[in-house]
Amino acid sequence: MTAYIGIAIFEEKLTNDQRQYLREYYKMNKNPGQKQIYQIVKQWNINDFDFFMDLIEWFFDQNLEDIEREGRRLIACRIGA
Repeated sequence: MTAYIGIAIFEEKLTNDQRQYLREYYKMNKNPGQKQIYQIVKQWNINDFDFFMDLIEWFFDQNLEDIEREGRRLIACRIGA
């Protein structure tokens, strides 16, 4: 599994509650727009453009991991077939 360093580094900045919230949010909305991401940042009362951009990147990296995971699953199914 490819580990995206950016995910781990960003998650170190978060509280446990924030990490859990993002994981649950991601389950419901894997591709939030900038407005939705801005709402998360606003809800957490964080006024930092870099944090906002890191959060956008976090969602992007989560999507890449999902795509890679699905690709490995399909390859494993073909090899096993």
